[in-house]
Amino acid sequence: MPDDDHVVRPVVRRGRAVDHAMGIEATLADLPAELTITADGAFWSPFGPTVHGGRLDTDLLLTRTTRPLSVPAAAMLRVAGRAGSGTAAEAPRIR
Repeated sequence: MPDDDHVVRPVVRRGRAVDHAMGIEATLADLPAELTITADGAFWSPFGPTVHGGRLDTDLLLTRTTRPLSVPAAAMLRVAGRAGSGTAAEAPRIR
């Protein structure tokens, strides 16, 4: 594949990256909405389902309900609607 067809994401300082002083700090406003479904639930971003100290980080968890898909999709749309208003200091908290 040509280089132009690759997507390279930065390492975000979450989960195990915290333990190794890696990555960049990122807020909800820095992470575009990208519904991510795992066995643990639905998250705002692929950077959401991280583990730190043996525990799942849940700050970007939208809902534990993943079926039907309309449930996590609606949860994401609610948060995205709040994210579009106000300043960065007023960025919505997911949970």
